[in-house]
Amino acid sequence: MPALRHPLLTCILAMALLASATQAIAAEPAPRRPQICEDAMNATHRTEPIAQLKLLDLCLATGTLADKDQAAVQCKRGEVLMGLKYGALAGDAFDRCVALAPDQARGYAQRSLLYARQKEYDKALRELKTAIRLDGKDVGLRSLSGSYWCSLNQCERSLPDLDELVRQRPNEADGYCLRAWAYAHSDRLEKSLVDYDKALELNPAEAQVWTERGLVFTQLGENRKALADMDEAIRLGGKGLRYYTNRGAVHQKLGQWREAIADYKTSLSLEPGEPYTLVNLAWVYATCPDTAFLDGAEAVRLARQAWTCKHLTAMLDCLAAAYARAGNFDEAAAAQAEVMARMGKEKKPPERLKQAQARLELYKSGQPYTDTDAPTKD
Repeated sequence: MPALRHPLLTCILAMALLASATQAIAAEPAPRRPQICEDAMNATHRTEPIAQLKLLDLCLATGTLADKDQAAVQCKRGEVLMGLKYGALAGDAFDRCVALAPDQARGYAQRSLLYARQKEYDKALRELKTAIRLDGKDVGLRSLSGSYWCSLNQCERSLPDLDELVRQRPNEADGYCLRAWAYAHSDRLEKSLVDYDKALELNPAEAQVWTERGLVFTQLGENRKALADMDEAIRLGGKGLRYYTNRGAVHQKLGQWREAIADYKTSLSLEPGEPYTLVNLAWVYATCPDTAFLDGAEAVRLARQAWTCKHLTAMLDCLAAAYARAGNFDEAAAAQAEVMARMGKEKKPPERLKQAQARLELYKSGQPYTDTDAPTKD
């Protein structure tokens, strides 16, 4: 079965980014600023971004602002432009902010956010290092540092900053969530559970945290506990891929095929065409040990769609199994041969290569693959 898909840091990372962005743009109180500047800087999220940009530009045009106030306005302009996905213009605004106030953290922090959005995490970390040097007490900056290292698949290096984040905010759940995620992706699963437990103690209504802890339970092979956590996440209102697809995968691990199929279909109704959900559902229809749930034609349809969306080896492996279940053994063997070639280039473990080769031999002999490692019943 394709591996459970870990949601990226999306929800928790978004909280960290928002918190840090809010802190980073907060200017020191000015004695007096023109009213138009007050209106521009204090505009709420409901204000139209273009209208807010006009106010900010008018504020700058007054020519009455001190350098630090100009820097704050430029940072706000960059934030609005970044939200509008005008990356180059946002970068120019942040550069001006840094030039006007090189001893303030906010310009570097915002420039870091922009680099992170562009997935240039090395540059993001460089800017963030400067911001933390200038304002080591801003815990939001440390949460960003942790997130960036995890995005580089170096979660272990995020732990010192996340430890400091938890130390400074011991009664807030976000830090524990971020550190739990980092522990989980550093193969320190028991420590991850401790932090998720603490986060849920502080904020039991957060659906995202329940499903994240459930994913750790699956890695530990505790699928019943994982299912209970994912049930709770959905009960709390969690919707979409990270909830229904991940719960479907746990049902699949438990041999609860009907429930797995129902969850995958619900997920696809919420996010049509999502490739990881498509491939998981196709795998059930193509390889399920319970013949009541086999459907070769539907498996081919779903697997083709997944492969079209993402040309990943796992998608092609599933498509080969689907072709075989539908009786198209020549196509299955051709696809599986390409899987073998790809796995060799990707330097997959010998055991994985051996399993893929065994499937290829089955298809060549005119037999479909049945996932005998999957449970045959609950």
